[in-house]
Amino acid sequence: MHRSRSVRRAKVIPDGKNLVSHAGAALLAELADRSGLTAAMSVAMEDCGISWHTHDPGVVLTHLAVAIADGADCLADMGALKEQQDLFGPVASVATAWRAVHATAVFELRAIPIALASARARVWAAEPPVGPMIWDFDSTLLNVHSEKEDAAATYKRGFGFNPLAVWCDNTKEPLGAMLRPGNAAPGNTDDHLELLEQVVRSVPPEYQLGHEEDDDPALVVHPILVRADSAGASHRFVQSLTIANFDYSIGFSIRGSVRSVSTLLRRFLHRFSELAASSGWLIHATAGRTGGVGILRTNRSGCLA
Repeated sequence: MHRSRSVRRAKVIPDGKNLVSHAGAALLAELADRSGLTAAMSVAMEDCGISWHTHDPGVVLTHLAVAIADGADCLADMGALKEQQDLFGPVASVATAWRAVHATAVFELRAIPIALASARARVWAAEPPVGPMIWDFDSTLLNVHSEKEDAAATYKRGFGFNPLAVWCDNTKEPLGAMLRPGNAAPGNTDDHLELLEQVVRSVPPEYQLGHEEDDDPALVVHPILVRADSAGASHRFVQSLTIANFDYSIGFSIRGSVRSVSTLLRRFLHRFSELAASSGWLIHATAGRTGGVGILRTNRSGCLA
């Protein structure tokens, strides 16, 4: 019978003589166990086609995640955990870990966010996010020094990868990520939409309400603001956010001609407001998804006419 926990029960005593390395990493494994993530990952991987005789798949993936947090950049680095079996228990071999990674096909990749959602629900119930929910989309160039799989030249004349990730600004945690080659377009709309769908599935159900396409806005329990730089400034991405009832703040670099028109418009509105005020009119600027300028007429006392 394989173990369903990724870390052994540990005791902290003041008079011990032996040193234990990577003890802090064990706290991450403990969090995964107590939040139910390890067990949920096992469910997500149970139909991957591998007969797990010795190692639980959830434990294998949890150990892999802990190793990455501990500085691992390849599967062989799991050896640091394997050398601490008194702390982590039996750790899978590199070959077994590779089988677990290789077995994460389309079904598993859709089941893993659900596992994350169930664990995140327990954590957020104990410590709810503070303030309006904010999700930040951003890509990061990672340079490598050898021809690894999918490594390619980047648009900044480097060589490596260009992953896209989403972070929760409230809790400072990564909600989802997409591995991409170095030559992936930063503004690829399909990647943004795929990652958005993945992230929605990875948050607790109450945060998902109202944020599926064409959902009734009245279903929204937790408003979510999506932020992105100019890489997210595409009609299709913004339209998808709109019909899924997300608020959004998208950066967009404007050309000189548009900037000139914007400057002229501000000067016109400033002059127009001066003239209107002397005639009893009040200029009222409204900010929203479409933007615009409204004009309200007031009497001399400042009340609406």
